[in-house]
Amino acid sequence: MDIIFCLVLIPVFLPLSAVIWLFIKIIDGVDPVFKQKRTGKLEQTINIYKFRSMYDNTETVTKTGGFLRRFRLDELPQLINILRGDISIVGPRPLALEDYQIITSALPANSIRSIIKPGLTGWAQLNFKAPPNYSAAEQSLNEKLLDAAKTRLCYYIWYIKNRSFFLDVEIMFKTAKRAFIKDKKFEIYFSNREFVK
Repeated sequence: MDIIFCLVLIPVFLPLSAVIWLFIKIIDGVDPVFKQKRTGKLEQTINIYKFRSMYDNTETVTKTGGFLRRFRLDELPQLINILRGDISIVGPRPLALEDYQIITSALPANSIRSIIKPGLTGWAQLNFKAPPNYSAAEQSLNEKLLDAAKTRLCYYIWYIKNRSFFLDVEIMFKTAKRAFIKDKKFEIYFSNREFVK
């Protein structure tokens, strides 16, 4: 399914990707695509490709970055990662190496997520707010960040135990829909522990 997905979508999104590449290059004046080391299956290091939406070594969003992030267009280069076999369409979010190490040191069970390939989208991404930059939290997790990491891990485990072709298709369709709805409408507060609708 991953290969078919890429072979269908890459030709569709190639013209849009070319336009995005030019806009970033001309408007922002930076290299349009960057790669970041992240944790893949069985804790192997992989390089994830994304369109640049923030300036190097800052938390400042580029002029085009807000739009790209709003509609998840900065993720388009990851179709190459899927085709290469680094990630799947659906699976746990591939965390940056430092973030993964910080979470796993505080929550050893976090390593369970790496028994399958990470994904472009996933059950946790749909049902829980985006994770913070853990490495910016002074190399440690406070109670709120740890609680969020535990909650996301529960979603990952639920998906690993229940994953199927039809669940993946459902997640893909809901991800496409979510691109047009603000994140706040999908936030689930820490007191909510219901993982299955």
